[in-house]
Amino acid sequence: MSTRGAADELLEADVARLAVEDVLAAVCAPEASSGAGVAAALALALAAACARKAIGVTLKRHAPGAADAASLDALEQQLLVQQHRAVAHARRDALLFKAWLDTKEPRQAQHLVDSARHFQALVNDMGDAVGQLRERVAGVVAGDVEAAAALHGAVARISADLLHEARGERNRA
Repeated sequence: MSTRGAADELLEADVARLAVEDVLAAVCAPEASSGAGVAAALALALAAACARKAIGVTLKRHAPGAADAASLDALEQQLLVQQHRAVAHARRDALLFKAWLDTKEPRQAQHLVDSARHFQALVNDMGDAVGQLRERVAGVVAGDVEAAAALHGAVARISADLLHEARGERNRA
């Protein structure tokens, strides 16, 4: 994908199926498009993937007790759902941002606010899930948990800024 029109291709594609290079081209495109929203959503999906890896390795190689294994398995399933929701949010954010740019209507600005609130709730849920892992996974995957936590922390800051920005746009629309 070329940089010209990359943001439009992001709108038309399933973000999960795009090559990383294509997503990067869309985010850095020199046209008005969702940048931080897409980046934050995909970073949150990566946080979930890192946390899921830590659980998977722990379950496969370190055989926790049955109760803890069941609890970790349930947490892994929760993280999988959150991972899919984060990827879906990337496309939704791009579509909503474009709709707002096209119309500048208060209704579209409110959709941005609602989406930002929804994403912030997802970020909070992910933080709770990642927080449960530090003492429960094998030491060999501690770096994956730290990566998940660091990515989550960055996304939490970005999502707060995006919500603030969306509220400001709603008030200006």
